This record gives sequence, C-alpha cells and structure tokens, in this order.
Amino acid sequence: MGDEDLDLGLMLLQQKKPRGSHSVPDGMLRQRSFELVIETKVTAHSGKDQLIRHARGMGQNRRTVNTDDDRILLLLSKEPIEENKALEIEDAVTKEAPSVKFVAVTFQDLCTTLDGFYKEFEPEMVALAEDFIRYCSDEKLTDDSARRMRVVPCGDTLDINLRHGIYYMPLSRGYRPHRFVGLYRQKAIRAVIDVESVFQVVTDETGCRIELISGADTQKYDDRIQQMIVDAKAKCGHDIANGHQFFCGEVATTLYKKISKHGIQGARYFRVPKDITQESSIEEYVARIDGMAWE
Repeated sequence: MGDEDLDLGLMLLQQKKPRGSHSVPDGMLRQRSFELVIETKVTAHSGKDQLIRHARGMGQNRRTVNTDDDRILLLLSKEPIEENKALEIEDAVTKEAPSVKFVAVTFQDLCTTLDGFYKEFEPEMVALAEDFIRYCSDEKLTDDSARRMRVVPCGDTLDINLRHGIYYMPLSRGYRPHRFVGLYRQKAIRAVIDVESVFQVVTDETGCRIELISGADTQKYDDRIQQMIVDAKAKCGHDIANGHQFFCGEVATTLYKKISKHGIQGARYFRVPKDITQESSIEEYVARIDGMAWE
C-alpha cells in the first residue's frame, strides 16, 4: 500500500540482543502486530471529517494495544482521490493521530495487486482472490478488461477455433471481462483472439437464433458461428447448439511458451503490456509476446 511495504511476516532472529535486555538469546521469533481500519466509498469519496474521526478512534486505542503497532487508515474507493485532497487528509490525520498512516487506494489498485499474486500451489487463496476480483468486476467497481487476456486450454478444438476465429464455452461458466482470449495447448499459447462480440445461440422449435451478450452487435459472425456448431459436433463430438457462448473476433497465431512444469489448471488471466493500447491491433500484441515465455 502506498510507497512502503508493511512487514507482516514472521521474523527469525539469531544472536540478537532485544531492546532493553542485558542478554543475547540464541534465537528469537518476532512478528509485528498491526491495526487496519477501512473506509469504503463507491459513489463518492469519504469526507475528511469522517476519516479524522476514524483516526481519532485509532489513536485512542493505542493505549490498549502495543505501541509498536503499525496503524493504517485505508480509504478504498472506486475512483482515485485527487492528490491535493489526499495530502490534505493525510496532514489532518497525522495532526489528529500521529501514529496513524493514511493510505488511499482504488478497488482497481487492490485487484491489480491480487491478480496473479498467489501461485498455483495456493489454490484456496487463488480462488479467494479470483472471487473478489470477479465480484468487483460484476459490481462495476473496476474495469480493466481492455488490459486483460484470458488464457483457456483448448485441446482438440484448437483447429476449429483458429479456422473460425471463435472460442466457445458453456453459458454457466463465469469469467472476468477481457479483451483477448489466449488459445492454449501443449504448454503454449498458440493463438490469440481479439474479442469484438460475445453471442449465445438459442435453438428451439422455432429455429436457431443468435443473440448478443456483449460487444458489437453485428451479423458478420453468424455464418461462422453456425459452421462452428457443425464442426464442433463433427470433429469434437461437442453439442454446442444450446447453452453456450461464443467469443468472436480477429485471430492471430503466436507461440508464447509456458516454461514451468505441468499444464494450466483451467483458465488463467494475463495482464496486457502497458504499451498495448485500445488502438493497438491484434498483430501488434502477438508480435509483442511471440517467442517469449511465462511460468
């Protein structure tokens, strides 16, 4: 948070003399305590007076807890607070409670930190972070979809994904909004789709209807979706005429290798490099990652 790291880990010390002690033990385990007070605002920033009251309460609590505690007053908001406003609040908080540090972050800041923070060998924490990030996206607290690629294992469907420029999956499968779909097989991203539209197909006694879920409302993908349904059944044995969604767009091949052991366990999300903007083409993006490696 902010420009400083908060040390929450357990420290192992050897042959270190404790403060105020007259002896040196062979070993010591130490962990700092901390107090974190959070004020969240979605539609408007919290007023300075409210934050000062929080800081006052934290300062009063100092006499009941360790005086070495780290005390953080965190303002979590949808939109970033203006720099001069943040400095004004910080000065007021310091004046009211010198032991309290004021930090202002957005939901986007928090989600960006959580995204990819935990590793595959921490599945519970990965799932928890993913749930929180998806919640923030669903509630429109964040929107960085243009800077995100969703990497999906394709297996036998890769050939028809490439042929039609479409990735399909069940409607029941959730996901975070994203611009790119990375098509993964055999420990490498083999192609990328720059998603323009997401559709679903409804087939009933009246026939087949293609309905827009998100993106551009266009008919240029209708024939490709229809042929994808045929090919998925004939080549892969997948019945996708109902209950599926279709991510459609321009596709480009690449080779972006995974160098760590084992394959991916379901979908993964990648951050798009900052130099790839909304105006950048799919060719520019795949050229940026082609021949590179990831873990």
